[in-house]
Amino acid sequence: MLQMIIIGYDTRELCVPTGIKKLVINPMLHLSKLQDNIDNAEVTTDMDKLLQVRVYKKIDTIKAVGVEIQGLKVTQISRRKLAQDVVIEEHTFVAHCDRAKVSLNEAIRLSAQLVLEDHQIIKVQAVELVEDVDDVELEHLSSSLLLEAFGDIPLIEMNVTLLTSSNRFKPEDLPQNFSIKDFEKSSLDGKALIVAGFNLLTKQHASLKQLLPFLRKDGYLLTREKCDLIDYKKYLQQYELNVILEKRTDEELVMLLKKKVLIKERTIVYISNDNFNWLENLKSLLSDENKLDKNSRIIIVGEKNFECGLLGFINCLRKEPGSELVRSVLVQDEEAPKFSLQDPVYLQQLQKDMTINVLRPDKTWGSYRYLKLPQPEPKPVLTGHVCQTVCGDLNSFRWIENNLSVVSRHEDLVHVVYSSLNFKDVMLATGKLTSQEDILKGRLFQSLPLGMEYVGFDVNGQRVMGIRNTDCIANIVEKDEKLCWNIPDVWTFEEAVTVSAIYSTVYLALYIHGKIKKGDKILIHSGTGGVGQAAIHVAFKEGCEVFTTVGTNDKRNFIKKMFPIIPDDHIGNSRDTSFEQMIMRQTKGCGVDIVLNSLAEEKLIASVRCLARNGRFIEIGKFDLVSNNPLSMFAFQKGISFHGIRMENLMLRTYDSKWKRILKKMIDDGLQNKIIKPIHAKIFPKSDIEEAFRYMASGKHMGKVIINVHEKDEPLDKHILAYRRYYCLRDRSYIILGGLVGFGLELTDWLIFRGAKNIILVSRNGIKNVILNRQLQSPIASVITALRTVEKKAPVDAIFNLRCHGNLIETVANILNISDIKLVSPNSSLAELGMDSMMAVEIKQILEREFDTFVTAQEIRNLTFAKLIKMSVVIINDNDVDNEKKLGKEKTDVIKFFVGITLKDEDFVSPIEFLTNKQNTMTEILLIPGIDGCSTIFKTIIPYIKFSTSLLHYNTNNTGLLFAFKRYKFHRILWIFLQHILSKLTDGKDFIIVGYSFGSLIAIEVTRKLEAMNFKGRLILMELKKCESWDERFDIFDYGLHKVTQGVVHYIKGDHVTIFKNTKVAAAINGELPFTI
Repeated sequence: MLQMIIIGYDTRELCVPTGIKKLVINPMLHLSKLQDNIDNAEVTTDMDKLLQVRVYKKIDTIKAVGVEIQGLKVTQISRRKLAQDVVIEEHTFVAHCDRAKVSLNEAIRLSAQLVLEDHQIIKVQAVELVEDVDDVELEHLSSSLLLEAFGDIPLIEMNVTLLTSSNRFKPEDLPQNFSIKDFEKSSLDGKALIVAGFNLLTKQHASLKQLLPFLRKDGYLLTREKCDLIDYKKYLQQYELNVILEKRTDEELVMLLKKKVLIKERTIVYISNDNFNWLENLKSLLSDENKLDKNSRIIIVGEKNFECGLLGFINCLRKEPGSELVRSVLVQDEEAPKFSLQDPVYLQQLQKDMTINVLRPDKTWGSYRYLKLPQPEPKPVLTGHVCQTVCGDLNSFRWIENNLSVVSRHEDLVHVVYSSLNFKDVMLATGKLTSQEDILKGRLFQSLPLGMEYVGFDVNGQRVMGIRNTDCIANIVEKDEKLCWNIPDVWTFEEAVTVSAIYSTVYLALYIHGKIKKGDKILIHSGTGGVGQAAIHVAFKEGCEVFTTVGTNDKRNFIKKMFPIIPDDHIGNSRDTSFEQMIMRQTKGCGVDIVLNSLAEEKLIASVRCLARNGRFIEIGKFDLVSNNPLSMFAFQKGISFHGIRMENLMLRTYDSKWKRILKKMIDDGLQNKIIKPIHAKIFPKSDIEEAFRYMASGKHMGKVIINVHEKDEPLDKHILAYRRYYCLRDRSYIILGGLVGFGLELTDWLIFRGAKNIILVSRNGIKNVILNRQLQSPIASVITALRTVEKKAPVDAIFNLRCHGNLIETVANILNISDIKLVSPNSSLAELGMDSMMAVEIKQILEREFDTFVTAQEIRNLTFAKLIKMSVVIINDNDVDNEKKLGKEKTDVIKFFVGITLKDEDFVSPIEFLTNKQNTMTEILLIPGIDGCSTIFKTIIPYIKFSTSLLHYNTNNTGLLFAFKRYKFHRILWIFLQHILSKLTDGKDFIIVGYSFGSLIAIEVTRKLEAMNFKGRLILMELKKCESWDERFDIFDYGLHKVTQGVVHYIKGDHVTIFKNTKVAAAINGELPFTI
């Protein structure tokens, strides 16, 4: 029950129940309901038999089986920051020894992947030599970069030993899995897989000679040489090393070397997708009986077919026992010589003993690697604002592009020079302030509103200052004319940005709600804050006696300096409740007339007790209001009043403009009378947003914290650096093909949150479940229909095609890399045709997601293309099976359309053939009646038809059929009719299709299908609809007549009675003048 109401919230944040106002349980009723449910345990959809939980949102109540919960409080939990960022990579071919220029990180990452490809291990031991002459920082060591590269690969652990002097690096700076040993005296427990160093081929070779003993036999040497290194082959021969990778950076040549391995014997296996005889041969080579020598290799070769699946096969095979001797060669060069061990092109590469070897044109050897895509970088954009990407994480502030220049009126835009932080911004950013009210708004209206104050230039060049509900930490904002003021000429921007928010709060609190007047005693908490300073200034202007509180001695001294008129015994401590004794002592027990409060919990309660009779308590804090903390009613006996001040309510566009006008005039008067004065501020540049928030969160600030968005010497229209973000246009439409699948619905959600107002989801199968049916009222089954519908509402801005698969046969063939289905035996199982476990999973997912067909893993392995062809026919038949249940005894004939029950073909169509006056056996006529299925409608025409004729009629005693017509069974009927007429159109016959009323719809579709199959014929439509004009008459079809015809269109007028007696109809069918085409 507690979770049921949370499920109803439109949010993706984690929400937990944290409080209950009232809980009522009837134990006897609850127990009896549970017992009845246990006794009658069965799977049912009958709501009367289920344990129902009902949520009444208007009265904030949940009821179920003798339990009632009122006033459930829900709290949003901040998401935990991911320990590791998502790694986004691209899979691409990389040449190994081309000395191509890459970044150092990429060169090291390629080396790490090549090492792991040859060794199926999870623990990597590495050694790096760092000599005194090597000028390199710890973070730029090869081992540090290898650690980063291996860190992006799951389960891989790396331990590093640095061979260097003991004082080269500070131990506290080293990563946890790094250790330091002396090069001259060190020894390792086990030999390393990777040994790294600098200029190992060009230094005194004593270093290389001493370093190689640390390397295991099949290990790798990673060296970073100078870019001008050329003559190094003699050292490779001397130390028996092969070059595996050779890449260049701006300053270095990165080389990955491997110890030479003596290969005594190589056995070649050629793979093919046409037959799989090679598979048995490979099995025997890898079997336990055929134990190969460790210096032997099995070479699996794929040539001619560039996409033969060799790479995936090798990756899977390497997981199997005994596969450490397997090597592979994939030839992706049409002009390459046929593979041969006598050809030096292949032999020299195989001597490197790499697991995967790919040959590309120009004798380029390489492999396919995962290269890390660059992280998004800020780009110059027209408009942007500050966002927090992870709530509660002050390290996640980013400048993000917005679409303000598109959605807002130009005359309402202001170029921001300064923005400011307020206490609410800090509470929201640190995750200390969350509200159930925000959760109830729904995700579309949930946001983290940062920044409510700005100063800058409007479009007329006028200096203005103002407040708005959110997104004021930006380079351009949309002003609210009712909450915007001209900046006095004598003020700077730095001074003006400290005024709008604090004085609007003070005027709303003290004048509108507090009714401040001369002689009032007022307690102002947190006097050194922005609102505190402004309130003290206003209170003195009104002739009030002021008490205030501060948190530190520095702030006490600041108050004395700024407001020397305040006596020391009128300044209290805001960190505890001792201010209450100060107030009662100084007021002789009477209390103050007004409390302007920003303290929380017990300090708020103490502040209430400080009020005199008929006092006014003004709450500008957020914590107690959001937390719904209780307040004792006893204090209200003194006639006090409590006012909660929420400036964000005032700034909403839907708020009563009366109070906006009053507040605007009060601020205008205050500016004119010079009552309003700027306060002290600390400035941060726009690049130090995090530092500004941390400074304010520390509570050390006095006055305002402001952000400098626009430098003085910069042009106003200068773009700001921000991360790009995709936005939709409100007056455009967005079409998603395949929009009712999981990704399509996620894309829909994504587009809505980027401003899309018109989204059209196109699906082949339509709505399949109740949830979708409620979210989306009706599917659009035709792209043409969708486009015509959309164009009337809004122009199309983008089309997202999520339909990545064609028909079932083509889809499976593509997965199996079968280019020509005719070359495959239809009775061979998919397993026999080369389907591996990954392909089986992919086929299973495609069948379920795209074709609504569910099969087990074993059934997948036994599938043949013959079975798939039969399945595709069933899919076409059942493509639009309606799964909505209709209740009521009077509709029993319709119940046969429930899920899993289909009608037989004979329920739909019974062909009747007439061979009347056969004059031309090369033409076949198909007559299709209306929705009543009555074939006798054509009885007056049939005698005059000169060709072989088939009349299709429906079994009218089957009311389920009529329901099928109405409930989207159209495509199934179409398929049945199409199969019948195809059986007639043999030996190059032409067709004539005559459709009456509803049959015209079927006739049009059948004609379009036949023409797509290159059949030729004519289409005759009878008595379509009573319309005002012929154009309207033919436009009732979604396609329009122009979509299905070419050349001349003939019309014969008549109603549903006279049309069948008109001899011109038979003449039209027979193709006689004037109807000859």
